[in-house]
Amino acid sequence: MSPKHAWEQVAGQHPWEQDGYDPDPDSDQEPLPEESPDAAAREFLELLVDQYLSSTLSAKTFCNLCYYAHLAGMPGKISAYAMKPGCNVGNYQRKLDVAFGFDIEKKNCYVVPAPCSVKGDASRTVVDLPTRPPHELLAEEVSSNGAIPTLMQEMIDAGSLPESYFTNPVVQRAEGSGARPLPVGLYMDGVPYTLTDTVVAIWLINLVTGARHVAALVRKSIVCECGCRGRCTFWPILRFLLWSIRVMSQGFFPDHRHDEPIFRSSESFRQELAGKPLGYTAAVVWLKGDWAEFCERYGFPGHRSNLRPCFCCNVWREILYDASGVSLLDCPWVENTDADYSSAADLCERTVTLGQAEWQMLVAC
Repeated sequence: MSPKHAWEQVAGQHPWEQDGYDPDPDSDQEPLPEESPDAAAREFLELLVDQYLSSTLSAKTFCNLCYYAHLAGMPGKISAYAMKPGCNVGNYQRKLDVAFGFDIEKKNCYVVPAPCSVKGDASRTVVDLPTRPPHELLAEEVSSNGAIPTLMQEMIDAGSLPESYFTNPVVQRAEGSGARPLPVGLYMDGVPYTLTDTVVAIWLINLVTGARHVAALVRKSIVCECGCRGRCTFWPILRFLLWSIRVMSQGFFPDHRHDEPIFRSSESFRQELAGKPLGYTAAVVWLKGDWAEFCERYGFPGHRSNLRPCFCCNVWREILYDASGVSLLDCPWVENTDADYSSAADLCERTVTLGQAEWQMLVAC
């Protein structure tokens, strides 16, 4: 490379060619932790929060570490989580609930009473399970994201919506109104959160934005063990979900609970919202889960059923694993129709007091 002339050293260079050029001199660059005590304090606090939210640290340990870090002179917001050792164990959790805003989230929870098996209690006990109604979760997203109608129209123009959306009764009733119902889905699956326990999580999925909202969490260790295979616990939750789905299809906040004619005294903010527009309507067009969730949670027959091992068709157990005549274009068995599922759901309504085995036999008939 030939040497540069004198006028090319500085004067002839563009600004971006000079050493030390900052493309955005007004931007605030985040200092490295090793260069700034404040940055190091933020990194330290983020690490502690991550460990606490992943259940690696207890509330007591988290508060005690923040306490000693504050005494050592660590700057930043570390003092907001600090609490000295020796306090009652419950006080540490209450401290963090306030600091993280969990107390407000708990206050806004919707309680679903459900029969459960509690450790130390020989009989079933009705436990108030905290949930968040799907229609409230989606209303919060819609009110904070003004781009949803535009994204919805783009999906329609691109033809990316499934056929089940256009054949959905909620969507068909809205034809000509100018407001398209949002396509949403429900997803249920088990999620391990400790070495010894798992929760069954239920998500509402906005298929327009892809956002997932946790509607309910049920610990498997408290699921009813009366022989119902957990159905006693999940039946009230399914009723709660059905109530919320109907609310989303109508587009107005409800004026009563799913199991009572009015709201409770602790749900004053829901009483104030009763009858007001949600700001949207929605239709469930997608139900996702593995075979265990469909059979154990939704109540469909399992693969061990002698009469109806598949909830999608009329195959019987003797030929369940025989692939003769099965191809991408054809199937030798008759697929279930919407009428089959509707009749099964109606039957389930009438036989809620029956055990799981009896209910499976009735549905299979």
